[in-house]
Amino acid sequence: MSLTQLNPHIRYAYHYKLPIISLDSRCYDCRLFFFKKGRGRLMVEGKEYHFSSETAIFIPPGTRYRFYMENEPTSYLVFNFDLVCDFAHFEQSLGTAQAEEFDPKKMLHYQLPMEFSNPIFQKNPQLFESLEKCTTDFLNKPPYYKEVCSARMKRCLLALLQCEAALPNSSAIRKITDYVQSHYSEASLTNETIAAHFHYHPYYISNLMKKHTGKTLHQYLLSYRIRLAKNLLITTNTDIGTVAWKCGFNSSAYFIKIFKNHTGLTPGEYRKKNMENF
Repeated sequence: MSLTQLNPHIRYAYHYKLPIISLDSRCYDCRLFFFKKGRGRLMVEGKEYHFSSETAIFIPPGTRYRFYMENEPTSYLVFNFDLVCDFAHFEQSLGTAQAEEFDPKKMLHYQLPMEFSNPIFQKNPQLFESLEKCTTDFLNKPPYYKEVCSARMKRCLLALLQCEAALPNSSAIRKITDYVQSHYSEASLTNETIAAHFHYHPYYISNLMKKHTGKTLHQYLLSYRIRLAKNLLITTNTDIGTVAWKCGFNSSAYFIKIFKNHTGLTPGEYRKKNMENF
């Protein structure tokens, strides 16, 4: 999906004033946390991020995470939602599972825009008022609250992206990610070819990506290819060899190996396990 299709559907919203219980968790839909008060760290897919008061944290579906809060007063908003309204008939919260009990069959599969395919951590106090109103409306349910909450959430998500775009090196990162998204299907695409296109050293461009996205350039490219492969596997009957070719893998064997490293399943196993959702 593109950002023009962004139309959030909120299933859960609440204002908590107690510390988050520290559990190794995975979410079935999107999460947005806004810490009005609080300080701690968050482990996301094995990477550590520190945060403090007035911080917004966006977490994509299926992400493994765990909060570690410091012992001080805490106040935060939590939202469970989809980025589209395609699954609005699922009105109840899909919940969050402990990592070892996570069932991918419960996920609602749709293609995330690249802008929201990775966690976002941002100190942004301006978001609180709108998010607090969104929470209040969701809980009190005045007329047209679903549409109003969706509009407020969309505005807040876009505000996050606007602030991200203003960060140092964001222009270079956006050009790099756009290039990857346009050329991912080319098996010859590597750190070296991407770096050469932008006249960077491969080591520099990889470190720049890691600093901004949490992934090296190679990890980012593989992650993007795997995400597109997942979508093809569960939304089409395309054979696995063709899926590999379309996603930029130069052989089916290499594709199967990388796919299993990322998901724990072969492409065939992943397709069989998830097709029943459609």
